Amino acid sequence: MSNPEFENHPNAYFSIMTFENQLTDWSAASISPDFYLSKVGAISGNGYVGIRVFSLRKDVEYVQNRLRQPLKKDSVYCFSAHLKLSPGSRYATNAFGFLLTKEKVFIDTDELLSVKPSKNLNTQILNYKTQWMKVQCTYTAKGGERYLTLGSFQNHKGLMLIEVPGQSPECYYYMEDVSLVPIDKEEDCACNFADAREKNVTSDWVRQVELTKRTGFENLQVGDTVILDNIHFDNDASKLLAASFSTLYELLIFLQKNKKVDVKISGHTSSVGGYTHNVVLSERRAAAVKRFLTNNGIDTDRIEIEGFGPDYPIASNATEKGQKENRRVDFSITHQ
Repeated sequence: MSNPEFENHPNAYFSIMTFENQLTDWSAASISPDFYLSKVGAISGNGYVGIRVFSLRKDVEYVQNRLRQPLKKDSVYCFSAHLKLSPGSRYATNAFGFLLTKEKVFIDTDELLSVKPSKNLNTQILNYKTQWMKVQCTYTAKGGERYLTLGSFQNHKGLMLIEVPGQSPECYYYMEDVSLVPIDKEEDCACNFADAREKNVTSDWVRQVELTKRTGFENLQVGDTVILDNIHFDNDASKLLAASFSTLYELLIFLQKNKKVDVKISGHTSSVGGYTHNVVLSERRAAAVKRFLTNNGIDTDRIEIEGFGPDYPIASNATEKGQKENRRVDFSITHQ
């Protein structure tokens, strides 16, 4: 590795939100990774970086290192990095991995699922906020790899999430002391993630966590309908607002835990505005909810959508309060 502790930063005199190439041999491999200068936060020295590996609102982020020399074909290397979940993150996840390439890369998040990492370290959830967690595994070189890219390459269908105390609907990790060193045999690397060996040595600080969060949807039967409270849109718009994500996360967890359940997402509006316009708008709002779920790993075939416009009010359209109640999204169980 070059500059493994982020201490060489001749063009960074203070913390930089959205750094590009101010660190020696490190560069952004996506939009907006961050660089921090803090004696309090770092393991040693002053420097460390921050990347978002899962979010309900923003793009995920990647950083890239130019290795000191190309990797040798069939040689075995020990990779390690120290990670710590940020205090503000509301979720912890298993989404972390690395990509080794001959050429410099830039990750297009719109095409992320077509990117195949060198190692997907996805068997354990990284959930510590108060201490650094060391992830470690082996890698056998294909030969000529010169760039190491770090971030989340996890297919959403395999994503694991747990909720932790925090305000931001994301998983944002600090990263320090990154290492990639040649070793004579795999046993020289005390791996805590699966590698070529039959047995995986699990570290003391981390464990695989199942999705255990309970929701209000647990006892639903086929035909039951639930109004999704706190799903919000701007007036006459179909883009989900941030206040919606807490409820959407509960529905996401329910569908992840109950993999045989199929649902129908229905959009509704008040009677204000033209009828045809409202029907189209209600369908777009239902589609926005479906898009959130499928973007986070739920099969599209499990979700049906329909827009009913103003046809099924649950309150009077004569008042603003009633109109607000009628502008809603609900879901029903169609199969389980």
